Amino acid sequence: LELRDRAADMAMANAQLVREVEERVRAEQALRRSEERYALAARATNDGLWDWDLEKGQVYFSPRWKAMLGLGDEEVDGHIDDWLSRVHPDDAPRLRHDIDDHLSGRTEQLHSLYRMAHPRDGVRWMLCRGLTVRDGDGRALRTTVASVVHGLEDAEGDAGNVASLGAELALLVQDA
Repeated sequence: LELRDRAADMAMANAQLVREVEERVRAEQALRRSEERYALAARATNDGLWDWDLEKGQVYFSPRWKAMLGLGDEEVDGHIDDWLSRVHPDDAPRLRHDIDDHLSGRTEQLHSLYRMAHPRDGVRWMLCRGLTVRDGDGRALRTTVASVVHGLEDAEGDAGNVASLGAELALLVQDA
């Protein structure tokens, strides 16, 4: 009788193990599909993406983000200064203000237009849009940002181009 009880227990444990393995396989397949959807969406938008872990102080910069700025992997260490140090000095105070407003919760989304240094083109206009994940107390934990390059390549472009760019991007931000 004891042997039968042990065999029955083992059969039940085995059946439970099979169910758990099947469930894990389904979860892993769903995760792969989700990651594939995300990767395709990121490629389709042609945006440069970065993800800032505020607790660890580490930033993941996507290969597209690096390419938009003419940077190789060895030129980016995974710190927020990899981004901020390349921002045009005239735009840096406003960008930092926009970031502070967003991280403090004064704005729901981060939207900012600024210029960044580019090794071949000199300067590129960028528009970034981001959202922050917060804990239950509203403390910022993580910020994910999509950046797009605008066609205006020269920071010294004529005033009409700059005004047109500002108006066009203001409409984009308003519609976002």
